[in-house]
Amino acid sequence: MIALLDANLFVPTWIIDPLLSLAEAGLCEPAWSARVMDEARLAIMEVRHVPDVRARGFLDAICRAFPMAMAEDWERV
Repeated sequence: MIALLDANLFVPTWIIDPLLSLAEAGLCEPAWSARVMDEARLAIMEVRHVPDVRARGFLDAICRAFPMAMAEDWERV
């Protein structure tokens, strides 16, 4: 099952950690877009009060862990 993860799910770690653990266990396949990641970065900076470089590092690590999750050309769907 493919699970589209929206930007707001990346902000609280108590939500994103279990979701990514499920994906790591092969129980779901996460998906997101570059736009979702940009929105997540801005939300993390605003809500968690962290600098841009730290928010980018957090999201980059997630993208490296799940390289197939980046959805492209999704707008037409």
